[in-house]
Amino acid sequence: MSHPPSAMQADHGHAVPKRLLSPDVDDKPDPHDSVLISGAGVAGLASAIALSDIGIECTVFDRRSNDELLQGAGINLQPQAVEDLNSLGLSTTMLLDAGNTITKQLYYFPDGRLVCTLDKTGNDGSPGQIAIHRGELLRLLLKVTSSKENVKVVMNHCVRNFDQTSDSISISVEALGDMTINAGQQNKRFSGSMLLGADGINSKIRKQMMSSQDGCNNDDLQYHGITHYRGVADDFPSFLDGQTMILAGGLGVKVVVYPISKRNEKGLQRINWVIAVNEDEEAPPSNHQEHILNLLSFNGFDLGFLDVKELIAKTSIIQAWPMVDLKPLGTWTIGRTALIGDAAHAMLPVGSGGAMAAVIDTLALRDAFLKSGPVSMHQILRLYQQMQYEGATMHQQKCTIQPAERIVQEAMDIVPESSEVPAEYGARVREAMNALHKPSKANTDATDLGVSTSPKKPPSSCNRPVSSSYKYAPVTGAIMLALAVAFVKCQGALAFRHPTNMQHMLKKRSVGKSSQPLLTSKACGELLDKLTKTHGFTHLERVALTCRGNLQDILSAFHLQPVSVSVNYFNLTMITDIGCAASEAADSPIAVYDRSVDMSMLGSVFCQAISKVRVYDAKLLETLSVGQIGIGQLLKANHLCPEFTLHDAGRNAGGGIWRFYSLTCYGMIEFDILEEFSPDIFVAAFSQ
Repeated sequence: MSHPPSAMQADHGHAVPKRLLSPDVDDKPDPHDSVLISGAGVAGLASAIALSDIGIECTVFDRRSNDELLQGAGINLQPQAVEDLNSLGLSTTMLLDAGNTITKQLYYFPDGRLVCTLDKTGNDGSPGQIAIHRGELLRLLLKVTSSKENVKVVMNHCVRNFDQTSDSISISVEALGDMTINAGQQNKRFSGSMLLGADGINSKIRKQMMSSQDGCNNDDLQYHGITHYRGVADDFPSFLDGQTMILAGGLGVKVVVYPISKRNEKGLQRINWVIAVNEDEEAPPSNHQEHILNLLSFNGFDLGFLDVKELIAKTSIIQAWPMVDLKPLGTWTIGRTALIGDAAHAMLPVGSGGAMAAVIDTLALRDAFLKSGPVSMHQILRLYQQMQYEGATMHQQKCTIQPAERIVQEAMDIVPESSEVPAEYGARVREAMNALHKPSKANTDATDLGVSTSPKKPPSSCNRPVSSSYKYAPVTGAIMLALAVAFVKCQGALAFRHPTNMQHMLKKRSVGKSSQPLLTSKACGELLDKLTKTHGFTHLERVALTCRGNLQDILSAFHLQPVSVSVNYFNLTMITDIGCAASEAADSPIAVYDRSVDMSMLGSVFCQAISKVRVYDAKLLETLSVGQIGIGQLLKANHLCPEFTLHDAGRNAGGGIWRFYSLTCYGMIEFDILEEFSPDIFVAAFSQ
């Protein structure tokens, strides 16, 4: 049940949520008011801790036994994951006691020639990366949950299905093995205010959610032609300094080895290893050990400082995991049900990104409750999705690129035997891996990570110039490629016509939202085709019309010039007494602004836009009241990812294009924007 934090919690800085799950606060727990969580993995346990810290009662169910839950292999906790786990009560000391500091990451050819060295220590000398057995991490999370009075973890119980109404949600739970919920009872239904699907890549909650969506067929897993053979060898002789992670090989067969415990007095450690193999078949051979030993011999693996074959021979349990991820879903939330972690966005295990993303999800879920006012559960969960969806989808893409492996493979194909590996390959690996771990949209394509698509080319300089005059970040390589190819089809400049009829369109839009969107961010090819044939837009114009708020970036990169945005006016036209806002309808704004801006380059205005801004959140209203702030700045500062909807688009008499679209953060803020562009925005002469 939703209780305010106790005095002890308040002393430790736990925040009181703006909205409690139940309007009735009393001392007796009510099972109808608890959050139900399916899955006791990293996402499920971390979510229970995060929600309990703001006074929300949680019950976690998992089909596995305690012993089964704590099985698995090693994972690497990057600095952000360590910091986030600290906020959940797992101190760095606890993590280090259960794991091992990784100070270096080394890349090798299969024959032991060194390609690159990465420093993995923190900027302040703190442990930047901690390697730990997944079971040890879960053991620590269970230890924290056991200290929470408002968290209950129930093992050997599987959530089979759920039913929800506008007021509550219920689940059917099946007891497995000899365990029972009550004596003589194998099945029971539990009710609560919310269901969180944290049940992994094969989530039953996700399958039921997606089956309820008409015409939805995006719950498919996709195999990437790679199998990971994994194992952990206990009490194995340490290698190098006992704090080094090694990666040897390229795209065909790759060996990854790192210690997940400290070196003992006998010089022995617990060693985690992975053999990644490109394989056509998703079902690997039954004799894993023989299969991978043959592959290592055939590919000439001989590192010298570490006997990988002996490491595999000393491993009692070897598992094979086909590298499968989840296609991006249309939504993570339906009503009072939400997905989290792998259930929402399963990704390839690159840098243990899946576990890290799960922890970040849990903190976003907690923040969604803290930031929400008196709104529905659906709106709170949609806010959580908006905060995480874009970043998680971007990370899914990153995990499929394998930039370091591609660069190492390029070097393996070019550098003669017995020759030293040129330093430029190491520099490119460092550059690519630094870009991969940055939370930027501009590194989701291989071309942005210094990866050659033609690995047989001779070595060349790895230094890629970046213009320091950019006001906005360059666009991704994929967009730049599209711009370059399409440029030859762009027509000459025409006269720029000032916007007309804009106020009429905004007024029409603000009266009601019954107009059918012509194109959304999730539009299918049929709607794209309709847009193209109806208006006859060029390739570049379609890029401008459908981009999600990053038009300045695209135009800045196209012209190699900074883009300036000037605000003509930003007028408050309506405000509600915030103290009375809770009594108003949840979909009524507390303030409305009219806004007009010009975008210019080299002193010439190429876009004029007017918009109506509806504010639903008091904190955002306070930010807007202090002074003028850009839309992008406002959204980024509050970790908001708006839903983009293009309602209409066309061409004016002067030859320029216009679009009318919305950016919506449910329960927070909404923008209705009408933009009109100069016809020469994609003509090179414009910026000369």
